[in-house]
Amino acid sequence: MHAIGALALSAYVISAYATDISYHFLGGKPYLSWVAGIVTAITFLMSGTALRALKTTTGKLALGLMVWLLIDIPFSRWPGGSFEMMQAYIPKAHFVIFFSAALLMTAKQCRMIVTAYIIAACAILFTCFRYGSINEDGRMGIEDSIFFANPNDLALYLVISLGFWTFLISSPKLPTRISGLVGAGIAVFYLLKTGSRGSFIALAAILALWFILSKKRLQVLLFMIPSVAIILMIAPSSMLHRMSLLTATEGEAVQANDTGSVDSQFERQQLLRLSIKYTFRNPLFGVGPGQFSDAVWADYKKVGIHVASLSTHNGYTQISSECGLPAFFCFAGMIFLSIRNNFRLARRTSGLPQYELVSRIAFGLTTAGVAFAANLFFHHVGYTMYVASLTGLSIALELATVHIASGRTAPVRR
Repeated sequence: MHAIGALALSAYVISAYATDISYHFLGGKPYLSWVAGIVTAITFLMSGTALRALKTTTGKLALGLMVWLLIDIPFSRWPGGSFEMMQAYIPKAHFVIFFSAALLMTAKQCRMIVTAYIIAACAILFTCFRYGSINEDGRMGIEDSIFFANPNDLALYLVISLGFWTFLISSPKLPTRISGLVGAGIAVFYLLKTGSRGSFIALAAILALWFILSKKRLQVLLFMIPSVAIILMIAPSSMLHRMSLLTATEGEAVQANDTGSVDSQFERQQLLRLSIKYTFRNPLFGVGPGQFSDAVWADYKKVGIHVASLSTHNGYTQISSECGLPAFFCFAGMIFLSIRNNFRLARRTSGLPQYELVSRIAFGLTTAGVAFAANLFFHHVGYTMYVASLTGLSIALELATVHIASGRTAPVRR
């Protein structure tokens, strides 16, 4: 039952990307999410381990977040809109946390999910090559894509996928390492073409993580210096220009003849201040899940000011302003504990041949988690599959390797 569930879950977590790719190549939906989702739910209920996630602090925070999101609905500015959002998010995305913990019993089953993500990443890179297009701002997106038409959304996926390419790069087998380096290099190339400043900063955070986590820091440094030089050489001039204006004033933007990038930066800062204001104005329940943009529009309309309907551009304040501080602490705690636990596990198992698979998965999840956590400061993706899939896989790996944390040296799978 667990083996079937793990296989179905592997298909389910990448089904959205399969649908997007199917529209491009086949012109229709493959309905993979329906089939895989139903099988995953059935095996979850029949597994006998449905509450396994609650053995961990991260799992308890995930349950607390789900409960608080439901409590928020009656207190929302528009309960109907919040209910529709939670109806789409909780069963389709948030439950992946509990599915993962219940069905992934071993490190090898965790590897199935990682492999599924690598297959999806290869398909997305090919889609970038085949259908990638540059918009009027000189930024790349995937034309007519459901999820990646926006350059920031594509950049977020690409920077998170570096965690799964890291899994291949850390392999002891040379062909696997080479394939991981090639995949990561192509992902970075397209990442730079998106012109996403948030994802570029996340990339810098990944490089810093690799340096900190490595035991051979001198070798890593010698590798990183030319790598950074190559990144700067292949980076589009528009990307470097956008980065140079990250802290520019309006006057400097006029001199640089690029008010668009700075206007975008000022807009993000204004939305950040507004989201913090709404957080402390409604500290318990927020304005309602998914209702920040509507709340801002309605409040400004009362004083005769017309504003565009925009979200927070910050995943952390998205949750705090829309769902309250209790939801924020659960959300941030899940991300922090996932990164911390994976980081500790990667360091504890590094260099131990019997735990080579565990070390690689933990290293990859740490990389993906840091990339996601850094990008959340620039992108409002609190109600997406990213946090659920990364958190769920982290919990599953933690439970599958509990004997390592306790100091026992049993094999990964008995």
